[in-house]
Amino acid sequence: ATETRALLLVESTRARLQAIPLDAVDRLEEFSREKLEQVGDRTVIQYRGGILPIFDMGDTAPRPLDMSADGPSRIAVVVHRVAGGLVGLAVSRIIDTVAGSGSGADGLVVVRGSVAQVLDPHQWLAGVS
Repeated sequence: ATETRALLLVESTRARLQAIPLDAVDRLEEFSREKLEQVGDRTVIQYRGGILPIFDMGDTAPRPLDMSADGPSRIAVVVHRVAGGLVGLAVSRIIDTVAGSGSGADGLVVVRGSVAQVLDPHQWLAGVS
């Protein structure tokens, strides 16, 4: 069955069109790159009295955002709530909220005439401590 659901349309750090279920989005933020800190093999930012780990949404598996590569001075981040708190998902840009339709079974939806990959942060982040 085809279902329509609210999605946040983003461009990944690898310039791919991705859609995140809107109910998985806690907040949208933009951070100055210089505020990000590398601690061991993790990329984090001090956020609302806590520490927000930042993962690169462009990768197929959750990896900390690579701070060694040159990038824009500001980073768009989708904040997602997990059992242990909040996690930041870095994207190239946040495009819009849209209604996507598709079976969703293969993880693809058609949005504005383009095919986008649906990434459910719950599943994508499974296994991340």
